[in-house]
Amino acid sequence: MENQDYNLQDILKVLSRNKKYLLYTTICAALLSALISFLLPVYYKSLTSFYAASPDLGLPNTIGTIELPRQVYGSDYDIDRLLAIAESDEVYSHLISKFGLFNHYDIDSVKVRAPYLIREELKDRYKVLKTKLGAIELTVEDKDPRIAANMANEARDHINLLSQSLMKQSQSATLESYKTNLAYQAQSVNAISDSIMFYRQKYNIVDTKSQGEVYSELLANTHATVESTKSILEYYKEVGGSRDSIRKYTVFAATSEKKLQALDKEMELFNSGSSKVQQLVIEYERLISQLALDSQRDKLLKSAHESPFKALHVIELANPPVIKSKPLRSLIVVSVTFLTFLFSSAFVLLKSNMTDWNWREIWNEK
Repeated sequence: MENQDYNLQDILKVLSRNKKYLLYTTICAALLSALISFLLPVYYKSLTSFYAASPDLGLPNTIGTIELPRQVYGSDYDIDRLLAIAESDEVYSHLISKFGLFNHYDIDSVKVRAPYLIREELKDRYKVLKTKLGAIELTVEDKDPRIAANMANEARDHINLLSQSLMKQSQSATLESYKTNLAYQAQSVNAISDSIMFYRQKYNIVDTKSQGEVYSELLANTHATVESTKSILEYYKEVGGSRDSIRKYTVFAATSEKKLQALDKEMELFNSGSSKVQQLVIEYERLISQLALDSQRDKLLKSAHESPFKALHVIELANPPVIKSKPLRSLIVVSVTFLTFLFSSAFVLLKSNMTDWNWREIWNEK
């Protein structure tokens, strides 16, 4: 087979000889594509956008006068969490049930593959993406612009509820932990209170600090009285005092001595139990203070758990669109027309070149 070289002039000559074929084919393709594009269903796209809110907004207020600063907008982790929720099966199931999408998309719900088909259809029309500015855009396409807007808003609100539910579950677990801890602390307080009462009765202790001071003062005064009485008694014996005076101070000295011995026993009993009672009182006061603090935290956490908070900040609500999103009829017609002319030209050139081929020689060529 002889090699043939073709230049641009030869190509134009071939196309010129087949210009009617190319013209008619291209016009037919343009008309047919225009007809088909007008038969395609019209879809409208509705968009809602929002930012992720910081989980700090759902936390209880701090105890004290100093309020720690809180973040209003969420981090990348919070954005990723919202994106994961937005594309979860929970959101798909909610939209399918809420808007009756089996009937709306004309899918037989009895079929085995119906759950798969309805989700695939919804995924084609439901899109969620993160913008370069950190916002989340949620779009829904539908033939009815009002349904598209309603579905977009409903999906956003349901994402907010699911995100709040995750925070509420975490708070519920914390509340259960606080409840168990408070019950344990209350039992400990009661046990220590009983122990304090027992040791106070056993060692005859009312107040460790004031009672110790009273005992010390009484012991010093009684000891001074005993020594003073003994000195007076010795003096009367040396100077030959009256028998009544000696008898009086002898009895008084014996009485003071017994009182001192009794005080010594009471002081010894007090000292043996005062350290135990004092330690228990310190532990009791510490537990009471901790119990009051944890009870206040529990109340604040319950209040936060029962109060609504934002899991996202809405930037733009979805409104019924007035301009269709597809089909782009002009683009379809232009694309089909151009491709038809391109492939028709290629076919004409290939056909013109193939007429000069010796197929037997090509087939048998080794």
